Amino acid sequence: MKYTISIIGCCASRDVFNSKFIKNYKDIFNLQSYYHQMSIVSIMSKSIPYEVNKLNENTLSSLNFDHLHNELLKPCLETLASTQPNLLILDFYADVIYGIMETETSFMTNKVYRFKDSKVMRDIKLKKEFNINKRSNKFFEIWKNSFDEFMDFVNKNLKNTIIIINGVKAVKRMLNKNTGKVEIFNTSINVRKVNRYWSKMDKYAIEKYGLEFIDFENKYYLDPDYPFGIGKGLVHFHINYYKDFYTKILKIKEKYEKRFIVKYYENNFNLIHNSSFIYEFKMWENWDRRFCLRKMDDGFSVYINPKKYTEKLERPQLWSAPIEIAKGCEEDRIYTLSFYVKIKDLKWNPNNDTIFCIRTFENKKDWKNGKAIFSKDLKSSFFNVKKGDWSKCEYTFKAFGKYLRVAPFLFELCEIEWYKIQVEHAYKASDYKLNETDNKK
Repeated sequence: MKYTISIIGCCASRDVFNSKFIKNYKDIFNLQSYYHQMSIVSIMSKSIPYEVNKLNENTLSSLNFDHLHNELLKPCLETLASTQPNLLILDFYADVIYGIMETETSFMTNKVYRFKDSKVMRDIKLKKEFNINKRSNKFFEIWKNSFDEFMDFVNKNLKNTIIIINGVKAVKRMLNKNTGKVEIFNTSINVRKVNRYWSKMDKYAIEKYGLEFIDFENKYYLDPDYPFGIGKGLVHFHINYYKDFYTKILKIKEKYEKRFIVKYYENNFNLIHNSSFIYEFKMWENWDRRFCLRKMDDGFSVYINPKKYTEKLERPQLWSAPIEIAKGCEEDRIYTLSFYVKIKDLKWNPNNDTIFCIRTFENKKDWKNGKAIFSKDLKSSFFNVKKGDWSKCEYTFKAFGKYLRVAPFLFELCEIEWYKIQVEHAYKASDYKLNETDNKK
């Protein structure tokens, strides 16, 4: 059995599960998801609606693109609930180093300077900063409330997941192994103050909730030859840190092994953001003017406007934001797509009656078929759709790759309407029969 890991934190937690540091970690552990340097406050805040085309421009590095995507969409909770990791490792590096930035409706980790070249940031009104230097008392109050909300979510939805606090701390001492000389890394950051607040957060989490804790033994030095080229960071250590941390993770895993035999899934989460279109077409990609919205009792349906049939545009398709796919055992990769559809005339295209599409990818930005790992066109005939009435369509499939997208999709235009689009993790995989035998990698 492999044990699944998720991480919310910095590279001091992530790099323990990197073969450059721990060569054979994959023999035991499977890293399911990693949320890089995100504040707990940001994770627990509302998603920030955005226009996908403004995010997908090539103005950000791959790392900054991924980070901004997570800061806006905030998919962490849904991903954790659907993947049910055995171990969830947290560190509070982002909270103490960056703090948070208030927006009109939410909070972001205050790394906005990293995202300034993205057009999507021009649509976000930034307000106040909160960190250990500015409004520190209010910041800690906001942080505590957010962590309480996070643990409430954990207790309801991750009942079999062990939360581990990584007690790593910032360090200024840097060891040159070739010379044996210890130098002081020159930084403008007040490391003593950072570590004081960091310890305060650790203490709050551990004492209030009785969480597992990996203590930082204060014997580690920064590595000037850190393999990713930024070796003078405050938490980029020599190999002994990673080996010690890994040994402690193994002990925690052994302590709870019996608990990991059965997974508990009590709540199904719709993994599609803005599935009800209350933010219009934000968080959806490749939208064109033939798609329109109609008010329903609980949100909006999306339909093709017949007045715009003659517009010479590509075939209409409306792709969801990328959904992170579980990287556990085979049954963890099974998902169910469901939606309601209404078609005015079922004879609109007897040769190709595709009404929906599923694709999986390795890259968050991809949505085109040429880069898909898995692609499936779903046809109205497959679901036995009734003419002129709402018909519920449901399709269970095995997904491969890192990211999943779904789309209302047509090869040719017709009067059609979609409603209540959902993607859920098929928790009890043995209870589901895959719809087709071609669901293979």
